[in-house]
Amino acid sequence: MIMFMAIGVLVATAFVLPVSLVAVPALALGVHRLRDAFIVASRQLKGLETHARSPILSALNESLSGIMTIRANDATDLFRRRFFDAHAVSFQMDIVMIERCPTEHIK
Repeated sequence: MIMFMAIGVLVATAFVLPVSLVAVPALALGVHRLRDAFIVASRQLKGLETHARSPILSALNESLSGIMTIRANDATDLFRRRFFDAHAVSFQMDIVMIERCPTEHIK
């Protein structure tokens, strides 16, 4: 659908102002490079986000798998602290990602 719209815009431009078609290859190359940079950056950002969320998920999984033992040994406060510590690490990683990622991939 978007491809047909782009072709329609190019055809309309060719009829109205054919000289402007000279810039189309340069613009297409720029858009292609920008798309490639965005794809690389988004994949790395997704990996960082997954890595940042893993302490929370592992703490939650550990707590859920041993909930009976945790309650029997009255260790709920210990596991609650562990979960919130893991959440704090994840939050700090989010801040690091926000500060680092936008400037790393600009060439």
